[in-house]
Amino acid sequence: MIDRPEPREGARVLFISDYDDPNAWRRELSALLPGLDFVLWSPDIIPELVDFALAYKPPAGLLKRLPNLQAVLSLAAGLDHLEGDRGPQPHVPIVKLEDPGFARIMAEYVLAAVLRHHREFPRYAELQSRSLWTFEAPLPASARRVGIIGLGQMGLASARLLRQVGFKVSAWSRTARNPDEPAFEGLTLMSGAAGLLDMAAETDILVCLLPLTVETSGIIDEGLLSRLPQGAALVNVGRGQHIVADALVSALDRGSLAGATLDVLEREPPPAGDPLWTHPKIFVTPHVATFPRPETAAAAVARSIERFWRAAGPT
Repeated sequence: MIDRPEPREGARVLFISDYDDPNAWRRELSALLPGLDFVLWSPDIIPELVDFALAYKPPAGLLKRLPNLQAVLSLAAGLDHLEGDRGPQPHVPIVKLEDPGFARIMAEYVLAAVLRHHREFPRYAELQSRSLWTFEAPLPASARRVGIIGLGQMGLASARLLRQVGFKVSAWSRTARNPDEPAFEGLTLMSGAAGLLDMAAETDILVCLLPLTVETSGIIDEGLLSRLPQGAALVNVGRGQHIVADALVSALDRGSLAGATLDVLEREPPPAGDPLWTHPKIFVTPHVATFPRPETAAAAVARSIERFWRAAGPT
């Protein structure tokens, strides 16, 4: 719980998202900020009256046309959806969404995706399509090696949940972490360019949870995929730009990679006929691995609004 703030009357938050529930956000924020004016984006909005934007993938140029905008509050954990033409004027701060439920929801998705590959559901679906009943004794989780690249809050939550289930889990980060920290107990930590290749060579299911940066764009390329053992699988819940799509399709076609689960794509949705839609070894979900829940995220948004609103002073 947060202390009930007392913003000046008339603070206006413009809600911009085709993906999130505006009624739920209105309900939660209005309970925390009774003086708030919560409005939905429409072409007849008066730009001068907007104080804050609560946004995910706003129309290009829109935020730059709001002259009195104090801050943009992201409706996603990342900020890449607010870059370039979608972003505000350079002087306007962008606040990353903090939701204590994000990491758990992500970890649940990662566990489900890893289990799908671990228990070979894609192979059994293919056998079913041919009316084939073929029994093979399944491997225990302790015999399956999972490698996670990206050891932020979501990566760590996913790694720990997988470890609890019994998987052998390695986790890679660009810079070295202290293996003696209690949070990393039971995990094999790797770092650096050489560490990534070494980890890939001992990974049956590779999970990408990296943020998108210049350094991580295209990190899952032919070189990395070729280091994975024969029959490995890939799960990407980072960003679509982390994968070199041609290299992924090639690895699947030649059979060195058994399958891929992709929740994020470079183009969402991909164009008709794109192999990411149609490849029989690729399972796509529509960017649902994690998502903000107003019930748990509204408190942090309310604190940000109150902070900026008070800092602006009387009007």
